[in-house]
Amino acid sequence: PSIIGLKSIIGYGSPNKAGTSKVHGEPLGEDELKATKENLGWPLEPRFYIPDDVLAYFRQAVERGRMLEDAHQQLMAAYADAYPELAAELQRFICGELPEGWEEALPVFPPSAKGDATRNSSGKVINALAPVLPNLIGGSADLAASNKTTIAGAPFMKPGDFGGPNIHFGVREHGMG
Repeated sequence: PSIIGLKSIIGYGSPNKAGTSKVHGEPLGEDELKATKENLGWPLEPRFYIPDDVLAYFRQAVERGRMLEDAHQQLMAAYADAYPELAAELQRFICGELPEGWEEALPVFPPSAKGDATRNSSGKVINALAPVLPNLIGGSADLAASNKTTIAGAPFMKPGDFGGPNIHFGVREHGMG
């Protein structure tokens, strides 16, 4: 587990607005923009200035991204050759396509004077859809019994075994990132 913490100053470099909500909620304005550029040692022109080292870094990042995308596409093509049905299913997941007739699995909730808690209805929908949506994931932290967000009878993911459609998660996991 790891956590990356960093401290920043909102509006860094702005002599009169850095560290205030004003820099977040409104433009700097011409005078403050000029003062900020002077404070940072940047030229006043061009108006939108990018330091050369920053521009070079991001151009490298674009090229690195292009190479990673090419490698990913080659991997996906090899996967599709080896496992055509699974690759087609994965592509449907990636594209957000729902299987034909999925809506037929939705439960019907007739009107009732008593009604039902939203979490109960949600849990019924999740569990009705789970058999027809293999990429549906449920889960909860320590409130699963209350919020009804787990897929009943299905295992939870755990280290080394990611086959279950349920995830234990919650605030405590932020520090486990």
